[in-house]
Amino acid sequence: MALPETEDFLSQTGKVTLGLARLLLSYRQGERLPRMVDVARRLRAGNGTVQEAFSYLTRAGAIVVAAHGSQGSVLEQVDYPLLWRYAGNEWVIGSMPLPYTLRYEGLATALYDRLEASGLPFNMTYQRGSLSRAEMVRQGHYHYAVMSLLAAEHLVGRYPELAIVTSLPPGSYVSEHILISRLPREQIRRVGVDQTSLDEILLTAEEFRERQDWESVPARRLQVLDLLREGQFDAIIWNREGVGSLPPDLRLLPLQGEERLRVLATQAAIVALREAPVYQVLTSIFAPEEITSAQQEVLSQRRLPRY
Repeated sequence: MALPETEDFLSQTGKVTLGLARLLLSYRQGERLPRMVDVARRLRAGNGTVQEAFSYLTRAGAIVVAAHGSQGSVLEQVDYPLLWRYAGNEWVIGSMPLPYTLRYEGLATALYDRLEASGLPFNMTYQRGSLSRAEMVRQGHYHYAVMSLLAAEHLVGRYPELAIVTSLPPGSYVSEHILISRLPREQIRRVGVDQTSLDEILLTAEEFRERQDWESVPARRLQVLDLLREGQFDAIIWNREGVGSLPPDLRLLPLQGEERLRVLATQAAIVALREAPVYQVLTSIFAPEEITSAQQEVLSQRRLPRY
């Protein structure tokens, strides 16, 4: 990619080009652009300099602007990753759960593929708990976070500054959630819940919604089975693929809560700040069809995980 030399960006045209690229990152492909005079006023530059900046970005292949007469100009084509670079940005940083299942490994591989294809430098971190990952996005430490669509929809409803960049089909996040219990269902009273996992919080509340005789007990993820067998709680909701062979005194029970919520909890989603300059960049990178295809290749063992 042909980025401008440092001395170019020290010029007035270079500074305006940088400002214009940052401005255009907030526009969707196909969206009408402001009048040239309004852009110039916003960038505190002359019309001629702004026109030069538009021409520079066009020649570089970052944008294609089409004039539509009295209707103004339209941002017809955008290479968002390239525009991101011209706006003075580089790294794209995000987070997802630790890839401890083949399904997560497939998802990590697919995201790695898409980020690598963008040509941008990137870093994927692995962090427990959708609440923690979402908070890192809200604080500006990560550009995006991966979680279930159930968690994503709940968080977007709670925090309007968040938005869903993309969502994937059922089974893209987990195959299903199940209830691990040491007692028959009707005898369950104390339910362990990982307080960093919004999926566990929401699914547990839904599973026992019609019962008044139960209580939530904070559970540490790394010691769940030991705590369960010791009687610290009676049951806990878990990712089915994360459960190995169980001791004979524990049993797996299917969830009986609302099916819609159970399905949403199996779908992967990516969230980011709605007004962040990187939002359109992420939308262009994370094409759901490409992600799903790469993940399925890993799940069917037609390719090795790479992340």
